[in-house]
Amino acid sequence: MAEAAAMVVASPVLKLVMEKLGSGLWEELGLVRGVNSDIERLQSVLSTINDVLDDAERRSISDKALTGWLRKLKDAALDADDVVDEFQYEAMRRRNQRRNQPIGKVSNFFSPNNQIAFRRKMARKIRKINKRLEQIADEKSKFHLAEGSTSRRTVDRETFSFVIESEVYGRDEDKDNIINFLVSADDGSDVSVLPIVGLGGVGKTTLAQLAYNAQGIEEHFDLKSWVCVSDDFSIKEIINKIIQCEVPNLEAAQLQLQTKLSGRSFLLVLDDVWNEDEAKWERLKTLLRCGKKGSKIVTTTRSDVVARIMGTVAPHKLQGLTAADCWTLFKQRAFGPGREEETPRLVEIGKQIVEKCGGLPLAAKALGSLMSSRRGEAEWLHVRDSELWRLPADDNGILPALRLSYDHLPSNLKQCFAYCSIFPKDYEIKREKLIQLWIAEGFIQTLDGDMRGEEVGNRYFNSLLWRSFFQDVQKDWFDNIWSCKMHDLVHDLACSVARDESWIMTVHMERSIPPGCRYSSVVYDPTMSSTTLKAAFASKKLRSLVSINRWIGAFSFKEFVFYAISSLALLRALDLSGLRIKGLPGTISKLKHLRLLDLSSTAIEALPGSITDLHNLRTLNLKCCNQLKSLPEGISNMSSLRHLDIRGCSRLICMPRWLGRLSNLQTMTMFVVGKEHGRGISELEQLNLVSGDLEINSLANVQDPMEATKANLATKINLRSLELMWSRVSSEALAAPRVAVVEEVLERLQPHSNLKWLLIMIVGVSRSEVHNFIIISNKDIKCLEYSGQNSSIGQNGFATLKTFIHIIYY
Repeated sequence: MAEAAAMVVASPVLKLVMEKLGSGLWEELGLVRGVNSDIERLQSVLSTINDVLDDAERRSISDKALTGWLRKLKDAALDADDVVDEFQYEAMRRRNQRRNQPIGKVSNFFSPNNQIAFRRKMARKIRKINKRLEQIADEKSKFHLAEGSTSRRTVDRETFSFVIESEVYGRDEDKDNIINFLVSADDGSDVSVLPIVGLGGVGKTTLAQLAYNAQGIEEHFDLKSWVCVSDDFSIKEIINKIIQCEVPNLEAAQLQLQTKLSGRSFLLVLDDVWNEDEAKWERLKTLLRCGKKGSKIVTTTRSDVVARIMGTVAPHKLQGLTAADCWTLFKQRAFGPGREEETPRLVEIGKQIVEKCGGLPLAAKALGSLMSSRRGEAEWLHVRDSELWRLPADDNGILPALRLSYDHLPSNLKQCFAYCSIFPKDYEIKREKLIQLWIAEGFIQTLDGDMRGEEVGNRYFNSLLWRSFFQDVQKDWFDNIWSCKMHDLVHDLACSVARDESWIMTVHMERSIPPGCRYSSVVYDPTMSSTTLKAAFASKKLRSLVSINRWIGAFSFKEFVFYAISSLALLRALDLSGLRIKGLPGTISKLKHLRLLDLSSTAIEALPGSITDLHNLRTLNLKCCNQLKSLPEGISNMSSLRHLDIRGCSRLICMPRWLGRLSNLQTMTMFVVGKEHGRGISELEQLNLVSGDLEINSLANVQDPMEATKANLATKINLRSLELMWSRVSSEALAAPRVAVVEEVLERLQPHSNLKWLLIMIVGVSRSEVHNFIIISNKDIKCLEYSGQNSSIGQNGFATLKTFIHIIYY
């Protein structure tokens, strides 16, 4: 039996390495001629391979040998990226040391001996990578690959209008909704268009067939036509199918179309549409306007983008079937004459197998057909206990249907989707965290200099959401997407694509992660031990290590954490959230490639000073580390840092000096105002890219109200919520501030009008005093609420008001 096909996508990795090689950092490092020559060879061989990659990836879906070649190529390209990234790290390190070096002092790092040792080490690594890639390049000749871009793999998937209604279950309400659209008065458009949108295999085509053949529809329209569009949105081919003849050119075809449709009402079903080019649809729609008013078009698609382009009414979002309906479809095919007998035990196992369907009728039918050829309880149990993506391709018609959606993704989205396989099924994936992980892995490439990686990542996320790869979206109070989940079968698809490149470590795992594994998550369990985890994670190529569960009590796994930091030197993302660890080893500075470090909800008490040597670090998450008392002073030198989340760090007594130097910070959730120079509120002046939530506390330390002006809050246009707190907690023994000083400070802390929520907490001021100066200094207040001592924050009117202001006074 054939192994399930899997397309290997290597082109984004090659592109990333080639861009880094072309960045000019070699001149900055002052490398000797021999090393430069090796780098030029590397650029040349990568360019040669890249020329044929499009054809190789397209054909790999059906060519096992080519798939193996691509896997070797991708593995070598990832290793090359590690080497090039080390060059980048050293260039950044030298840059930072020059900037922070006292005048007249020369660092040992720049001594001739150190530079020579570095050059020799990197030269050896470059030559080793060159040798591997040149061998891989030589092997490509046996595959006869075409250079340049090639057309997308076409899929032989022709649909038709006929359906056996007695074999369809659970779609009566959906069918009635579609029929109501067909027979209702027109919506004012020349042609009304209803998109049916849903996941592959959910039954969109079947629903369209039911409505197309429903009683009374034939009489309601003068003519009906069914067109399976699929990959190629060719206007001429679509018209030829409508007029039911082959016309050689578009001009002749559209003339015949006008003759056929003119003055007649029609029903047109455009099944399986993938086209996201609005101009193409508008051209076809113009030609279809010659019909009688009241004509209707139904289109089926997996993409919300297609639905928005084509629809004149709200799309019909088709959901999965109930478990009972899936079971009915399954048992129709699994049991019967010449098949297994419907015994109570097999029924029990069968219902457990049906849970794999996730409501998809295609999956229920495919699994039922598969089980019809399985004899005995043991074989049924094997299927029940197997992941669908590990079943042989001959036995599995489910994933190939879903894979069509994957095949239509651009290569950069394919790697982002495959990465999601590190999350367990039914896991709530946080949108912001996922995008930061993608960036840490180098999956996000900015389209132009004006667009931040987070903005591109958000586009990627939305593209996958609109194509039904994500579902069950949850939103925050500001109507922003907070989290999502993946359908179980879509998760199986991600696993089938990622294969051994991705791994979920659980307590029941019987073997170590594969040697080629690059991304892994750990579902921690109290029965695990650091010893077993260390043995499991022997792979030195790991790039992501992500903690899945939180709040696991007193189990710290300290020994494993120290092992990971000391041994997994290629990590780009390290997530230790929720573990009961109190500290990190100083050897964390060895993680030169690290972009994301998540220590949220840990018992960490202090960060080692060596953490400031992580020159690539972009994201440092310390949320809810309520034992943390200080941050290393050198953080202000971490020029790559973009996200610093310290909300909930209730014991943090001050900020590190000169934080204002980090002008590229996009997230800084809390700022503790200090009295010392370099810790005052003026450090906020240049942090104008900060977005989301910001808490400014200990405002009682603002000695001169004029200093508050330097916070420059009015220029921080991306802030959505702001908390202004005169002290850390209500129990602090502070002298009551003079009302006049508080009023002046508030007047100078005016935020931008984009702000959605403002909380002000003041100690030692009465309600009447608060009311007077708040009304004076905030003329555009939409809602004003007060809470006395120990009152909680109110939320009345929050969802509908542009700005919500809540004041707590003590």
